[in-house]
Amino acid sequence: MLALPDPERGGSTAALSSLLNLQDRDDLVLVTAWLLAALRHGKPYPLLVISGEQGSSKTMLAKMLRALIDPNVAPVRSVPREERDLFIAANNGHVLAFDNLSILPPWLSDALCRLASGGSFAVRQLYTDQDEVLFHAARPVILNGIEDVVTRPDLADRAVFLTLRPISEARRRPEQQLWHSFELEHPRLLGALLDAVSSALAALPRIQLERLARQRGMPRAQAEARMRAQATREERLAIATIVVDNSGSLAELDREVGELWTELRRRALAAPG
Repeated sequence: MLALPDPERGGSTAALSSLLNLQDRDDLVLVTAWLLAALRHGKPYPLLVISGEQGSSKTMLAKMLRALIDPNVAPVRSVPREERDLFIAANNGHVLAFDNLSILPPWLSDALCRLASGGSFAVRQLYTDQDEVLFHAARPVILNGIEDVVTRPDLADRAVFLTLRPISEARRRPEQQLWHSFELEHPRLLGALLDAVSSALAALPRIQLERLARQRGMPRAQAEARMRAQATREERLAIATIVVDNSGSLAELDREVGELWTELRRRALAAPG
């Protein structure tokens, strides 16, 4: 993983239109929505599925979106050979970007569903017969290919689809020039995304209240009373037998959940009967 720049105020995600091969405002809205969802702390995460003809800058789009929120020396990678490789990759980065897909095997489609929603993969620990190493992760994913590789409904339900058009020779720009422009805009783009996330978090209590009132068909005052009647965080912590601390990084949370799962399995196997 590489370092992110210090975010700066005053930017706008509209600047992405000058860097990426987006056709219209609808494409920009889809990309911005995916970026904001990828910045959320917690599952589920949507997949971004990019398709288009040769020469539509699919790989550049995937690279630049990952560089914006999760820069890495290897921004895109080939399809993993097995589920174990997928979850190992997920434990070493926040965003996974798979390049130039021509087919999506059923096992990989199922594994990506679990990765979007939060899943685990267990392997036997070396030199032991019973101990396991557990890989647990939930990650935002980018897929790109010429064909429409997502065909199974369960994965399609978790995906945002973006179709790119070929870039004419007159509109093509050297890749080095594009990256230079991106580096100049990166701090302001990141700042704009973080401002949007901050505003969304501030509005979350109001949205939760409105959703409760709408879904249950109850007056606003009744919905407010129900939310006030719920146990506070302090009250829930006081009676909990196991508490998972999610105040650290995603890697720390993944490690803590994995250790807890391993311990719970050990207790179950050791229990009599």
